[in-house]
Formats: sequence, structure tokens, C-alpha cells
Amino acid sequence: MAKQSESKHPSTEHALFFLEDVMGRCMTPFFLLNETADQIVRQKDTHPLDPQDVKFPITVGIRKTDCTEYFYSTLKMFIAPDAVFTKNSIKFNHLGTPVTIKIIHRKFAVLKNLDSVFYKIASFQIPNPFKKYWKMKGLIK
Repeated sequence: MAKQSESKHPSTEHALFFLEDVMGRCMTPFFLLNETADQIVRQKDTHPLDPQDVKFPITVGIRKTDCTEYFYSTLKMFIAPDAVFTKNSIKFNHLGTPVTIKIIHRKFAVLKNLDSVFYKIASFQIPNPFKKYWKMKGLIK
């Protein structure tokens, strides 16, 4: 039996799939960002048949044009009541896992034609090309 690492947080994976479900209910496309995207991209190459658990925090992005009244009202029904909404992000905790939804106001070439990666039971969108995104990730706000 594999020894569980101290840095693993079972609720993190649950938070990722919770977010995928909620964003589907909000009918809002989203894409993985920062370390969340990097972990899934790296393990696609190293563990394609045995994906490892994602570690927290969870960071995703949505385009400002997708931030509709329907999106906000639906999202508020499912996330914690103490969520923090700003013009640039939405932050909340799900079962102890910090989740950040970054609201992207500008257009970036790496976010124009997103790539798909499969992780366990779902497909997620990531910036494309990912290596170019990773070099400029600090600029995407």
C-alpha cells in the first residue's frame, strides 16, 4: 500500500471536481492556471495512467466577458457564503482548500485557443501553448 504524503490533501481533488461541476452549472467556461495547471500538465507526461492527486490551492481563470449576472447568481448558490468577490477574482474555501477564480480582463494569445487535458474523470482547459503561458503567467491578471 502506498504511503500517503503529508502534503496531500484529499479535499483538494474534491474541490477541483466541485469547481468543475459548479462552473458547468453556471454554464461558464474556465481554464486552469498557475500551479494547478502545471501539476496536471506535468503528470500527464509522467503519470498518464496513474494520475497523482492535485495539491492546493486551486486556481482557475474565466474571461471577464463570461462574468454574467447568471454566472454570479448561480455561483453564489453553491459556494461558501464568506466568499470574497472583487473585480479581479473570486476567492473561497471548499472543504479547507483555497480556491481562486481569476477574472481575466485582457486578451492573451495563450488563452485564445485553449488546449484540453484529461485528469482522472474530467477534461480541463489549459493555456496553449502551455510553455509560453508558464513563462508569462505573472502577467495574466
